[in-house]
Amino acid sequence: MPVAQSLSALIFVFLGFCFGFFLDLYRVIRRLSAPGPLLTAITDLLFWVTYTIWVYIALLKLNSGEVRFYLLLSIAIGAGCYYYWFSRRLMQAWYYVLFRLVTVAERIVETINVVIETSMRIILWPYRVLETYLLRPIFIVLAWLLSPLLALFNYVNGLRKKATQGAANRGKALVRSMRQALAKLLAPPPIDE
Repeated sequence: MPVAQSLSALIFVFLGFCFGFFLDLYRVIRRLSAPGPLLTAITDLLFWVTYTIWVYIALLKLNSGEVRFYLLLSIAIGAGCYYYWFSRRLMQAWYYVLFRLVTVAERIVETINVVIETSMRIILWPYRVLETYLLRPIFIVLAWLLSPLLALFNYVNGLRKKATQGAANRGKALVRSMRQALAKLLAPPPIDE
């Protein structure tokens, strides 16, 4: 079965090439998004699990699940070829394309925000006019009319605070004197020498 082995070796070279390609893509996405350490660890794990499943399926389909040294070497050769000839250029291309996509997405989001904000201003204009020219003057007049009542309430509240504070101080002094008297009663008698 030399044909089957050479064909499976070529397929695993392709898998190694794809590994390098998708690893570069993942690295560019991670660099652009700048996730935290926890999210980086989770996405790294997901990448490796996905690639491992991909290789396992290829092993199962092509080689009945048998792991051979030449297959692992083929994956390494494919990844090495990718990194030697294509990695730098394709990473720059991926970075440029994804950076442009992010920039376009940001502009679209900004445009949508401006449209929503403008439409909300237009929709809420009658309410703003009503609030500015009718409700606000009414509230100002009501506040002016109720200001003597507010001052009276503040004065009464201040008197209440003073009264309760004085009672609290007298209560604390009474408890202190009771403790001292109890301590004198319970104290052992002095010993005469």
